[in-house]
Amino acid sequence: MQKNEIKFGTDGWRDVIAHRFTVENVCRVAAGIANYLQEEVEPHVVVGFDTRFGGLLFAESLSLVLVKRGIKVSLDRHFVTTPMVSLGTKELGADIGVMFTASHNPYIYN
Repeated sequence: MQKNEIKFGTDGWRDVIAHRFTVENVCRVAAGIANYLQEEVEPHVVVGFDTRFGGLLFAESLSLVLVKRGIKVSLDRHFVTTPMVSLGTKELGADIGVMFTASHNPYIYN
């Protein structure tokens, strides 16, 4: 795989931080999300991150792209669990939730 290649599996996109999981690639994914939501009226995305290296940086990078495209973003400044992003998405009536985590994968992944 090339450095800028993004490959989604059944559980989302996971890759090695600073190799293929980069701010640049996160912003590419954010642009794709924005394109997907372009037909929605007042689109809204809930964004969360866990304690892995760069979690806040990646969450902020994605959020910035979305906000620049006119999408409302709900982002907690502290780490949260995946179920909290799901609950927040439901409770806030958001269109989608995005969680930065690599779950059980080694620490070098996000």
